[in-house]
Amino acid sequence: MRTIFVAETVPSQNKGEAALMHGIVKSIQHYADEDVIFYLCSERQHLDQIEYGDSVRVLDNKGLVPLGDGSARKLILFSGNAAQHLLFLLFHTLLGRFSLILFRDDLWKAYHEAYAIIIGHDNAFSKFHIPLILFAKLMRKKTAVYGATIMPVVLNSNLVRKLGRYALNKVDLITTREGLTFKHLTDIGVNKPPLHCTADKAFILDPTTPEEASALFEKLGLDDLPKPIIGVMVVKGSTVFKAAFKDENYSPDEKYDRHVTEIANALDNIHKQIGGTFIFVPHCIGPGDNLDDRVCAVAVKDKMVNKDSAVLVNDELRVTELKGLMGNFDMVVSERTHGGINAATMKVPTLWITHPKDHRTYGIVTDTLELPQCLYNIEDLRSETLSEKIMEIWGSRDEIVATLTENIPKAQDKTMSNGRLFKQHIL
Repeated sequence: MRTIFVAETVPSQNKGEAALMHGIVKSIQHYADEDVIFYLCSERQHLDQIEYGDSVRVLDNKGLVPLGDGSARKLILFSGNAAQHLLFLLFHTLLGRFSLILFRDDLWKAYHEAYAIIIGHDNAFSKFHIPLILFAKLMRKKTAVYGATIMPVVLNSNLVRKLGRYALNKVDLITTREGLTFKHLTDIGVNKPPLHCTADKAFILDPTTPEEASALFEKLGLDDLPKPIIGVMVVKGSTVFKAAFKDENYSPDEKYDRHVTEIANALDNIHKQIGGTFIFVPHCIGPGDNLDDRVCAVAVKDKMVNKDSAVLVNDELRVTELKGLMGNFDMVVSERTHGGINAATMKVPTLWITHPKDHRTYGIVTDTLELPQCLYNIEDLRSETLSEKIMEIWGSRDEIVATLTENIPKAQDKTMSNGRLFKQHIL
């Protein structure tokens, strides 16, 4: 049996993150010649263990990479974490497995038992991942950056760029989920490990069965609503929201209020033209109100004139259930990258609201799906242009479904190539 340690958090309350973790497990287990068990860092062990099941041993430890907002707070947390990691590295080098007598937390056991370590599973790759890579290599572990997006802003100075290039050239495999990151890494001189552009791991998430999805649709009271059914995913705290109204000098509260108002007005405009029902689907439910899509959904509905046309899904659903549920929608409008991917893989016409600096979404939608027309730039969010874009997607839905039907299987094969490459270079 081989043990793979995902040495960072993949919080299941964010359903996009959950889709990625399921994709990691599925793609690697599919090609492995023997049983594979995964260790995973976690901030909320109980919730993550329920979501990820028996193949993943969830640790009650956040690992080396600090979480949260605020540079000063992160630096303080990292300093303490790094000191512990350096001590463990020293004792483990001298004593091997006997160092676990002194270092009893499951985190150290995971490092010791790991055959390989996965670092950088998504766009959360940060400067703090650089020392984590170096630590893993000093532990003499095979190391992979697996289906990641690495934003240029991360390696944004000469010193950090040199350190990042040095660390990334030490790993045993790098796969990126879009071409923008692949080009960025090539441009800065990452050329020693195998480097491949694959696809986002959410493409291979298995939904619930059609029968289970229909039963859930009925249970939630969604089975007898006026059509068309348009799924909506809106966010309160994310990089997408922060990019809104680029040319305006709004406070966070002013930006949020304007964001909610423009979305509400756009949906009212759509309802005037095609009627139907808007179902607000939460694709992230915490921790905290800023990361709970249901908070923003309530605010948007309150601003709408046609409140009766809006339905809020407040239940905490697993990501497989959400994907199955969205297969019953006629269209989706999403400020969540992976919410949109889950809808698109169910052959549902989808509009992603994002911004050009979001390499993750722009790369996936433009390159993998070949649907650049399904992107709306939130930097200049206005209800008039958003409703026009939604109607454009609605009017071309048959062509979009045809493109999805052709490209989704290709995307899924590219996603599975993460596992093929992992077997070739790591296992």
